[in-house]
Amino acid sequence: MFYFVNEQEWVDDRMYDFEGDKPRLVDADRATVAGGHGAPSRALMFLEAPRAIGEYAASRAIDLVGPKQPSGKGRPVLVIPGFQATDTMTGRLRSHLARHDFDAHGWGQGANIGLTDKRIDGLINRFESLRTNSDRPV
Repeated sequence: MFYFVNEQEWVDDRMYDFEGDKPRLVDADRATVAGGHGAPSRALMFLEAPRAIGEYAASRAIDLVGPKQPSGKGRPVLVIPGFQATDTMTGRLRSHLARHDFDAHGWGQGANIGLTDKRIDGLINRFESLRTNSDRPV
């Protein structure tokens, strides 16, 4: 839940803070979190798409020409996406893990919007279901 502190600050009390249990303050004018550095430049933003395409192509090429080294022995792996990422975005990583004989799974909770009680409960349930279905550690 967001609530108003003063003209320039809002507090998000839904997120966990691992830096001393202090509330995260947001400057409404600059949209930065206290201690943050602001938004990246437009040049960096426009370079993101070509970089991602190049990295994806290189990743696919390595998997196609590189030797398959089955090292996972079918062990289950839960891939948790980075902040604001989804299971779709981790598909390439899960594909690579599957190629190396891991039983890779997505977290199944949509976009990772931060560490909330709902996400923690969902992760506990997902870990438990994978462990139960595979009867192996995840």
